[in-house]
Amino acid sequence: QAVSLINNSQAIEISISEQSIQAGQSIAIPISLSDVTGVESLDLSLRYDPDLFEPPASGALVTAGSLTPGASFVVNDNPPGQISLSWAGTTPLNVVGSGSLATLNLQVRPDAVPGTTTQLDLVSASLNEGRIESVVLDGSITILPPSFQVLDVRQMPNGLALALPEAPDMEAFNLYDGPE
Repeated sequence: QAVSLINNSQAIEISISEQSIQAGQSIAIPISLSDVTGVESLDLSLRYDPDLFEPPASGALVTAGSLTPGASFVVNDNPPGQISLSWAGTTPLNVVGSGSLATLNLQVRPDAVPGTTTQLDLVSASLNEGRIESVVLDGSITILPPSFQVLDVRQMPNGLALALPEAPDMEAFNLYDGPE
């Protein structure tokens, strides 16, 4: 269980930043520490919405962060939407400052509704088996509308024919004005 000492400036913050991603895309989410002095192990439990996200089709669900290149993690992602991860080194991290200890890799479901904002809930954390005080700060992810995509181009005598996934919003185009 994370020690919630918000008024204690000694507590290390374990956090996920606010991010945005389009439906159907993959996202790499850094799990950051505000200070890594003396950190030798991490146990973390988090939750995400399994109706919006799923584990990546290929690759690991959790990979090393900027502070732990080459590290491996023990990960339990059962039931869907809940992840427990553990990491331990043989010596404290040989770095000063802050950075990401791990990266959570998720796939946004293709049917995720644009405009939806969901919380990544850092449920609990323990650094060095509770010997370093920590506080968890949840993050959120906003699902963006799909980007404009051209599926196919066919050259014609008087221009180009574009195959689009859906009718474009012609109000968004400015076809006749030049630079101001």
